[in-house]
Amino acid sequence: MSRVWGVKWGLHGPKAQACWFGYSIAERDPPTNGASNADGVRDAINGHVTQHIPPAINAGWYADVIVVTEKLTTAAIDGGQVPEQSSAVLNLQGQRTGTGDQLPESMCVLCSFHTNAATRSGHGRFFLPGQQFASELDPTGHWDQTGLDTIRPLAQSMIEEVHVGDALTGHTFSPVVYSRTRHNKGADLYYFSIESYTLHPEVHWLRSRAN
Repeated sequence: MSRVWGVKWGLHGPKAQACWFGYSIAERDPPTNGASNADGVRDAINGHVTQHIPPAINAGWYADVIVVTEKLTTAAIDGGQVPEQSSAVLNLQGQRTGTGDQLPESMCVLCSFHTNAATRSGHGRFFLPGQQFASELDPTGHWDQTGLDTIRPLAQSMIEEVHVGDALTGHTFSPVVYSRTRHNKGADLYYFSIESYTLHPEVHWLRSRAN
C-alpha cells in the first residue's frame, strides 16, 4: 500500500497550555511519480489546510508548528528504519473573538471523521482548541451554530485531497483514518479513506487541557 503520513499542529493558549490536533494522509495507491517525501507533504498541507486554522481558533490561541511524520510499523522501527519527519514554524494567531465569561480550556469542539469502512478502525476524530467565551454557547449549553460554521472550512479542507506539484511530477494525497494496530498486525488494509465529517454541537471536555 501507499505511504501514510501523520500530520499534526501544535498550539498554545492564553495560559500557555499546549495542545495538538491532526489527522493522516496517504499517497494515492499506487503512488505516481515515485514516493513522496516529508518536506513535500508538509508544504502541500501547509498550503491547503493551515490557512484555515486562524479563523477557527480564538485570538488567545496561537498555531506554533506543523509536524509531518511517516507512519511505520513498530517492527520496522525496531528493525532499524527511521521514520521521515519534517516540521515548520507557523506563529499564527487565532482570529475569533467573543464576549462574556472565559470558559475553561478543557471545553472543546469535537470533529468526527467518517470513512468508507464499517469497522471500528475506520472511525477517526480530533479535538479543536477550546472556545474561550460564554458567547460561543447557545442557551441550551451547546456550541453556537455560528461559531461552528467558522470551523467548517478547516474541517472541510481536512477531508479533501491535496496535490503538490504539477500534473506530471506532483503527488496527490488522500485524507485517511490510520490504524496502527492493523498496520502492526500486517493487515492488508490499515488505513481508510475519509469521506465526510461531523462537527458536534455538544461540548466535550479534555482533562489533559484542564487549567
